[in-house]
Amino acid sequence: MKLIDITRTVQEAPIYPGSAPFSLTPLTVIDKTEEFNITMLQGDSHLGTHVDAPRLPQAGKTVSKRCRDWSR
Repeated sequence: MKLIDITRTVQEAPIYPGSAPFSLTPLTVIDKTEEFNITMLQGDSHLGTHVDAPRLPQAGKTVSKRCRDWSR
């Protein structure tokens, strides 16, 4: 089976109705007073490229089994 990469970055992912866009908010930045960076990432469960679990399991195949099948 030929696989087609449909991966999108989180910044270019579509925004679904009712969802907020992905955001990165720096909380601390390395400088003379901070020794590390802390960044808050915000997004929802539809963010990014993902595989949805089947609504109705077919022939006992789980998501992990389907992913193994697709990778061949």
